[in-house]
Amino acid sequence: MKNNLIVIENGQLNTYLLDTRVSWEVGRLSKDNTPDIAMHATTVSRRQGKFQNMDGIWFYMDYNPTNRTFRNGRKLTGGLNGRVRPVMVSDGDSFMFGGGDKPMVCPGTVWAFFSENSYDTPWRAVATAGFDKLVVMDDEAGGRKYQYEDLHPGKVLACQKGMAIYMGDITYVTGKIKLMGAKRRGQKLSQ
Repeated sequence: MKNNLIVIENGQLNTYLLDTRVSWEVGRLSKDNTPDIAMHATTVSRRQGKFQNMDGIWFYMDYNPTNRTFRNGRKLTGGLNGRVRPVMVSDGDSFMFGGGDKPMVCPGTVWAFFSENSYDTPWRAVATAGFDKLVVMDDEAGGRKYQYEDLHPGKVLACQKGMAIYMGDITYVTGKIKLMGAKRRGQKLSQ
């Protein structure tokens, strides 16, 4: 499967293989509502929106919920007269569901990432609390190093053999990569 949505809520990571269906409803789980991508944050609406495949291209349609949806840090708005407006989704797009008027990773929001890449290894969590720099290395002989200093929750650290998602205290890692060294006042991370 090529297209997938990685969803992180309250420290839990779930991956949805979008190509297994044509449409995926997004919203808060309740006794009267069971969306395909179920979220628990109270700031997420029961009917937040949906991901829809139209002729092989993925779109997100926001239902203009009370608590907003952000795509790549920008608030999504409806079409004319409150109509649902499809927004084409591209590899690397990030979404923030719920919260207030600004996109912010916190316990009251849900973060998601659309990716056309998938890896053979399961996701693993690495403790990265307090680190201000991460070095990611392709896990092969002569692997290439990637250094990241502008860290903020939701920062995707991509390289050829895998990806890492920095969420502050935890960084999620998949693929044939490892966090070689993260530094905070001379300390190193061991993975």
